[in-house]
Amino acid sequence: MKTKKNMSITEVAEQAGVSITTVSRVLNNPDKVKKSTYEKVMRVVNDLNYESNSLDLRLARDRVKLVAIFTPTVESESLNEISRGALEELERNDIDSFIWNANESTYTEMRTYAALQQAQVSGAVFIMSCVEDFSISKVLQQMPVVVIERKVPEENEIDTIYVDSAEGMDRLVGYLHQLGHRHIGLLCGDITGSSASEKTNAYRKSIVDRGMEWDASRVVSSGWTRKCGYMGLKQVLTMHPETTATICLSDELATGAINYVQEIGLHCPQDISIVGFDNTPSGEFNYPKLTTLSYPNYEMGQMAARSIINRLNDWKLDPKKMVYPLNLLVRDSSGPVREEE
Repeated sequence: MKTKKNMSITEVAEQAGVSITTVSRVLNNPDKVKKSTYEKVMRVVNDLNYESNSLDLRLARDRVKLVAIFTPTVESESLNEISRGALEELERNDIDSFIWNANESTYTEMRTYAALQQAQVSGAVFIMSCVEDFSISKVLQQMPVVVIERKVPEENEIDTIYVDSAEGMDRLVGYLHQLGHRHIGLLCGDITGSSASEKTNAYRKSIVDRGMEWDASRVVSSGWTRKCGYMGLKQVLTMHPETTATICLSDELATGAINYVQEIGLHCPQDISIVGFDNTPSGEFNYPKLTTLSYPNYEMGQMAARSIINRLNDWKLDPKKMVYPLNLLVRDSSGPVREEE
């Protein structure tokens, strides 16, 4: 007959490849755990001949909840607004959180994703991505997960939050087209990310649908900083000096682009219209004030946090897909195309 070993709940979690919270849930509330997860944990419990004690489980149940927020970069004002919305909503519900910065590195993102599977956290929010698509199934087995503006194979299994980027892009292209612009460039940030790629495809469709010429060389993928916007517009105008308007997939890119316009002695919007996409708080204080879309950054972060909180309370909630519409915010950085003298 086997004797009970003095194993800790931490050792059980490590052997099963799940969090302490998941082990506690299996032992205390098995109805809130997926069957496959329950069976995996119980196999380890039986193999280790683990006998829980009330203190061990109470500590696991009462441990401070901690949520990880993954972001591609902390240099983006719009992404920081999403993170801030999640951080503050979690704090209002007495849940701690921290930001995990991928620093626009595919390697760092993949490495931290792997590390998350061993971290003792209660939930995870993934904001956009440095990589195309990758599976988060292992993380999903351990904790509630929400994704914001990124594509994952498990889309039908988790809460997802998107903006209607195709509609938003069509609004921007249509607005500029109505103003007489026929040569419209695009600064797409980093096209290797699924979100930027999707918006670039929407830009192409909107251009073609209005009978304008599609030219891939009008699209510049160089990164997300203001410097990238500056250099990106320089590249567009060098290759296509006839360009009269440029769409930027972030307001920071647009700010950099406007700086380049002013440096070379042109005027915005008289010589070239510049529009953003994600409505950062500083956009309306730029000079000129930035035309952009009503991107609900803070609200998406709040919604992600609420989804995590709801799932911590009820593991079996059906997954939801939330899509926000994007409306046009017309300000001073866009105007009618200048007629040739």
